[in-house]
Amino acid sequence: MYINPERIEHVVSLGIACMVAAHVLRLCGIPWTYAFYVLWSLTVLIYWRNARAKVSTVGKAVLVTGCDSGIGLSLALRLDQLGFRVFACCAHVDERSASAQALRRNGSQRFHVLQLNFNDDLQIFEVFARVTQLLARDEKLWALVNCEGICWTHDAGQCLNINIYKRMCDYIIFRTCATVRMFLPLLMHARGRILTIGRTCERTTCHETQHYLISKAIFDAYDKLLRQQLKHRGVKVCRIELLSPNTSEPQLDPSAPTRGKANANSRYIFADVVRNRGESDVSEAVEAHVKALTDAFPLNKYFSSIPY
Repeated sequence: MYINPERIEHVVSLGIACMVAAHVLRLCGIPWTYAFYVLWSLTVLIYWRNARAKVSTVGKAVLVTGCDSGIGLSLALRLDQLGFRVFACCAHVDERSASAQALRRNGSQRFHVLQLNFNDDLQIFEVFARVTQLLARDEKLWALVNCEGICWTHDAGQCLNINIYKRMCDYIIFRTCATVRMFLPLLMHARGRILTIGRTCERTTCHETQHYLISKAIFDAYDKLLRQQLKHRGVKVCRIELLSPNTSEPQLDPSAPTRGKANANSRYIFADVVRNRGESDVSEAVEAHVKALTDAFPLNKYFSSIPY
């Protein structure tokens, strides 16, 4: 079982506080060792009990972006099973979209499939208006979960392609910020949560890290800024880190033209990654999102191993 390092840090901090308290009690004639172990055992027991506490899903709604496939699709259905009202946002919601049809078929009456194309600012406002309309009087928007994508590329020839950086910043970073800004009043009213997703690789090469490290640094700074600003508003900002021990080459679209192969590859690599396409098992990543949404005292980061 993977133990979150943030939990370990909290337990160690409790131990240090108990050491100080034991020194004070020693002045009252209580043995230091006895006082320390009793205090630390009690505080750790209370801490783990609070760490396992869950919030009720009654009257709470969750908006999930990037539900066309991968983690977003599986997470939306899992949250529906837990009792949340779910707003699953897909880039395509017509009858030709297999993922949208699967969501409608497997979701309950609380499940809503909405169209959200990050390239269209108007659709972000339309989703906001639709969400406020569908929320019941006794319901609140509890969380915004961004599963839209992970910026990642393996093409060594694209390290200096400025177009990828522009698309990465516009499509992933700026559009995510616009979505958070739009729904922030509802989240503050519910004292809810904002979840973002990222990926950590133990083994990378220099040409693989260029675009990803930039996007990761921006998102880490953005999460930290949000966490500080919203701390007193009751909104928790959590990040899901996907731990991948290796890297694999993405499957490029065979229809990509051979002429101008570098630009074509970069386009298809980007489109393949932001939609989380693949047949890998994402159940562990989904459960990490569930913990971040249902823990009464959430952590800043949750970790999950996932094959890519």
